Amino acid sequence: MYPQDHEVMVSVPRLGAIFEGAKRPGHFDGVALVVTKLLSTVSPDVAYFGQKDFQQTLVIRRLVRDLDLGTRIVVLPTVRETDGLALSSRNVRLGSHARRAAIAIPTALDEARRSFDAGVIESGELTRTVRESITAAGLHVDYVDVVDENSLESLDVCRPGAVILVAATIDGVRLIDNVILGK
Repeated sequence: MYPQDHEVMVSVPRLGAIFEGAKRPGHFDGVALVVTKLLSTVSPDVAYFGQKDFQQTLVIRRLVRDLDLGTRIVVLPTVRETDGLALSSRNVRLGSHARRAAIAIPTALDEARRSFDAGVIESGELTRTVRESITAAGLHVDYVDVVDENSLESLDVCRPGAVILVAATIDGVRLIDNVILGK
């Protein structure tokens, strides 16, 4: 895939520099390059990606649109383990105590979704509740934010389609998850 002297990079600078991109500089440039190479080589009509990596799906959608790659990107719901934790290869690195604590992430997101469905639309109230629940379980919260589903811009007032993004760490394992409000 990569000649020894390859120089070309693909970047989606605005979407790729915030949240996960701020924590892992250059990560989304690598994702954008490999996905561009894959899609341009295979030329699929449709490609499927998971909602758990919500920011990544936006980066991919933007590069497909901007580069006219002609592939329809479909985002599938997050696959969850029986206890609700978002399926991730990182989960195997969680000890039993950390695993039980990590369940606070999907639990807090589900509670925020229910609060929104019950009429709570103030982003600060929802993020505060999520942050407090996750922190109380012993996780270090990297971020909790309610964002626009297309631009990742923070929202003060929630609306259907807005997304609550979460990243938290326990015992050196960084976990991400999200919920789309009003779905």
